[in-house]
Amino acid sequence: MGKQSESELMRVVRAKANEATGLSVRRVKRPATELLLATRFCGDPYAERGETWPICACEQPLSFIAQFNMDAGLHTSEFSGLYCFYYCQECASWGDIPEDLHDAWIVRRHEKPDSGKFVALKPPSRPPWIGKACEVTQHKILSLPDWEDADLAESLIARMSDDPWEAYALACAAVRGADAEPDSKIGGHPQWIQGSNAPKCKTCEGPMPLLAEIGSEEAADLMWGDAGSVYLFDCPKHPGNVQMCLQCY
Repeated sequence: MGKQSESELMRVVRAKANEATGLSVRRVKRPATELLLATRFCGDPYAERGETWPICACEQPLSFIAQFNMDAGLHTSEFSGLYCFYYCQECASWGDIPEDLHDAWIVRRHEKPDSGKFVALKPPSRPPWIGKACEVTQHKILSLPDWEDADLAESLIARMSDDPWEAYALACAAVRGADAEPDSKIGGHPQWIQGSNAPKCKTCEGPMPLLAEIGSEEAADLMWGDAGSVYLFDCPKHPGNVQMCLQCY
């Protein structure tokens, strides 16, 4: 790969880098009252008056997986509010596809969460899976698209040597620095396991940015298939219309 092409690739990669908030997950060490509005995994979800615990089509209570406070991240987000994600580990939905079980997961968005509006929410019976309550440490990261989402010009690819995938990966590593993208994060680009599968908004058919990526987190006893990840997307023009997909190795 020539120096001019290498320099052009680096400029392209830098332009595609998005700031995101990486999440390091660990078992809860602080009182739950301090974490009421915080981004966290499992435990007791934030809820407000009028909500009931979501039930799957299989008649089992969904498991509370995580909540994400979009107003408390370390990067400038397109979204606001607090998102709470519930999922049925028994049905193990792969996401929002026509033949799937739509009741097997749900994301609830609270536009203006407040400790004064909080009500405790308890399931009518024990969910099939209950994870370990975890808090998170947030750190700002640079997120870069996978090769399939990079959308590089064909003229540039042709000059990227016999292995353009490796050239792109090396450029991403140089821009990102020593730190790899974490398993779980808020915002940024999805790190696909089985190939690009970003949805479009069902209302406006526009692209849906990544809301959050949830990895298989050992601290929470959370495993998606064989060490997979869940990807949540939302539409900035129609917030709350979340779509989900799951991929694993």
